[in-house]
Amino acid sequence: MHFYPEPWVQATTLDSGELILIESRSGTMYQGNSTAGRMWQALVELNGDETAVSREVAAMFGIDADRARRDLLTWLDELVDLGIVRAE
Repeated sequence: MHFYPEPWVQATTLDSGELILIESRSGTMYQGNSTAGRMWQALVELNGDETAVSREVAAMFGIDADRARRDLLTWLDELVDLGIVRAE
């Protein structure tokens, strides 16, 4: 499965690594910690490929692949529910 940022979402990563997402249709801002910032960066760089992003997250944080996949999918499901990303 692939996950893609919606076109109405603007993302910024702060110097601290924290992630700021702005949903421009409503003006709602969402903030994530540096872990979210790194996962978002991997999501964009790896064209939303869930498998590739899971592997990257596992390598980034030194965790096993199954845990990385579960954590990533939990986060992505929340972003889908918020209208930040879409799953295809």
